[in-house]
Amino acid sequence: MKKERWPKHKMGKNYGYEEYEDGRIQIAGVMSDILEKALDEQRALNAFVAAVNAHLIASFKTIEKEKKRFWDKVREEYGLKGEFTYRDGILTPIKEEKEG
Repeated sequence: MKKERWPKHKMGKNYGYEEYEDGRIQIAGVMSDILEKALDEQRALNAFVAAVNAHLIASFKTIEKEKKRFWDKVREEYGLKGEFTYRDGILTPIKEEKEG
């Protein structure tokens, strides 16, 4: 009895491929290039999104620090206690709900 040789070369509709004994398939380079290009683009987009997210996080932290400085300065300047909201130059006290 003749021993089977692996990998086996087979043909698809347009391109050949190699099939291995464990079920793996080595596809044609032309086909592999299509997916590799898409994967490269995906990695590039993921890196871009990560960079944008890092920049946004840093920007939000800066904004939060600036807002805190504003509220600290306003409280010191006007001697305010409690919490306020700001809209169009007007500070409105936030009323605490009374229990009971």
